[in-house]
Amino acid sequence: MENYKLYDEMRSNALKITPEEIGLVLDDDKQVYASLIDMEINGTTVSLVCIFDSSVSLYYSNGRMDLGLGENPDIMREATTFLINSGQCLDKMKIIDKPESIEGSDIHFYLKGRKGIYTAAYRVNSSENSRECQFLFFLLQKVLSAIREEQLS
Repeated sequence: MENYKLYDEMRSNALKITPEEIGLVLDDDKQVYASLIDMEINGTTVSLVCIFDSSVSLYYSNGRMDLGLGENPDIMREATTFLINSGQCLDKMKIIDKPESIEGSDIHFYLKGRKGIYTAAYRVNSSENSRECQFLFFLLQKVLSAIREEQLS
């Protein structure tokens, strides 16, 4: 239970960051400067956090944390690409107050922009995902592939 409490705290803090805290000035409402992506991998809930200051981390509900992943230039590049390009999807996403707890096999995207936290869910093994969710899933796979390559080397 203690592991999950730590995981939940780290996950909740991920989207509390402000642009000012990372020295960023947003030019428009389509810019995403932080993301939290929740997914289930082998029965464990995993959260990928990407922040525009090059911070990239994975938090696991079992207490494991992979911090400082953005120090790898390939991971940083893919995470930055995710943040820059994900802003194209904000118009089709719902604005919420805070990320919800997740269950099941869906992948939940939470994107932080000027107007707040935007959310969308990608339904795994479904042909009914919107183009925006498919695009976010594609960008996510690029980040995860870079992380896997780093972890295997």
